[in-house]
Amino acid sequence: MTTQEVNHSDLIKQYQKNPENIRNICVLAHVDHGKTSLVDSLISSNNIISPRLAGDVRYMDSRPDEQERNITMKSSSISLAFHSDKFNGNYLINLIDSPGHVDFSYEIFSALKIVDGAIILIDVIEGISLQALNEKLLHGNLSANEIEKAKAGQCKEYPNGIAECGTDALRFALCAYTAQGRDVNLDVNRIVGYRNFCNKVWNAVRFAYTKFGTDFKPTMSDRGSLLPEHASEIDRWILSRLYYAIAQTNSCFEAYDLASASTAVYNFWLYELCDVYFEATKPLFMPENGAKPEALHAARETLYTCIETGLRLLHPFMPFITEELWQRFPRRPDSVETAPSIMLAEFPEVTQVQYAGLANPEIEANMTLLMNIVHAIRHINAPYSQTIKKNNHRPRVFLRTKNEKVRALLATDSQYALPISALGMYSDGLIIVLPADAETPAGCAVEVVPAADSEVMSELKGIVDVDVELGKINKQRARAENDLRVQQKKTHEPQFEEKTPKEVREATFAKIAALEEEIRMLQATADNLAKMR
Repeated sequence: MTTQEVNHSDLIKQYQKNPENIRNICVLAHVDHGKTSLVDSLISSNNIISPRLAGDVRYMDSRPDEQERNITMKSSSISLAFHSDKFNGNYLINLIDSPGHVDFSYEIFSALKIVDGAIILIDVIEGISLQALNEKLLHGNLSANEIEKAKAGQCKEYPNGIAECGTDALRFALCAYTAQGRDVNLDVNRIVGYRNFCNKVWNAVRFAYTKFGTDFKPTMSDRGSLLPEHASEIDRWILSRLYYAIAQTNSCFEAYDLASASTAVYNFWLYELCDVYFEATKPLFMPENGAKPEALHAARETLYTCIETGLRLLHPFMPFITEELWQRFPRRPDSVETAPSIMLAEFPEVTQVQYAGLANPEIEANMTLLMNIVHAIRHINAPYSQTIKKNNHRPRVFLRTKNEKVRALLATDSQYALPISALGMYSDGLIIVLPADAETPAGCAVEVVPAADSEVMSELKGIVDVDVELGKINKQRARAENDLRVQQKKTHEPQFEEKTPKEVREATFAKIAALEEEIRMLQATADNLAKMR
């Protein structure tokens, strides 16, 4: 098992002497375009890597007085490595960085594969079968015993090979991993997760087109504030979250904190735009709800603003998918943005006039309060979601609260009532708000929401068979209790603390904690079911 760190000069010498020795080198370079950015794409250098990775690039920002292709950089050096126990070999990614002016012709950021029997990045980008992984072991300098050991490790970790993840997902993962310091255990499954995030972004744009209609064109100019005149409370909330995402991303770029920047963009797209805003506005676009034309127009304008700006925020991390989607998007009338490519488009900043007035702390506080209630509704109904779907019979949801603010926000004439009810998945109609001293309706499961000084009740009686569901829960609890005993037995063995590796002890205690929490939740669900007899 060998690992070799290589700096730039040594790398070039090795390549010039014997190009075949270096199997795959992903080179990140930079070209200054005079605006804040980070590396936009992988490029080839000296014909070392695959031409399919070639593309234009940018890196961070430069001082106005610097010449093109020269930047002032923060001194740092980061090494990313795969878990060595997953296979017979290490894969070291050495990001070489130096302070002062750097010319991209001479300084590079290299992902180096100088290791026999390891996973290389091109395999993650393009995907590879288990058989092909095994065959690569035969072309290195491993002994027969080492090859067999490496094959066993590959079969265990990648029984179906490695799925094709693409360059965007890999780039995003590497940026997200920079928070862990110099040495990082790179998990391929996490890169697969970011590939799924790419799919989520693609489907989000498709969803938007279904709401825009075939003849939609944005009517608001970006030469003024992009807050629609008839924006609803939920529209104002997502625009406020967009403002925060822009501010957070720029702040992190200035601090060279790529991990937090990627998290800010990821959270906006996944947890706020897709998980909340999309679900909350679905009833608005249903013809049977009779939404006013001005409300529909405001929602479409808001949706357009969030996606178009969100693509530009995401572009430095995922240049290829964002370019593809941005090119398909219609342009605003009389727009200040005339760039032919998202790569040249202005990066969003909160100081720009179009984002003035979008921040709204009051509405964000209201939504935070109400989302506690949404989570409680989902938590109650989640164990029975399949039964609810199968029977196509959604339970009524009641709310008993002492909080007058919550009562006002969920009143039937409130702009929050319909979106919040829609977010309470598998619930029927609007949430029914009860007096503070009202009795619990018969056949309801109850969950307390301390943050809102309220209680949520879901009318599950008649929807689920109590005895059948209790039988399922009892089986799950018995299995969890048995697994817990097995794990606890390990900790009681002699010399467990002295001879067991630290990471194994930590994993064992983590499993014990997870099983105890699972048993607690199963017991709470059983108690709720028992009340419905």
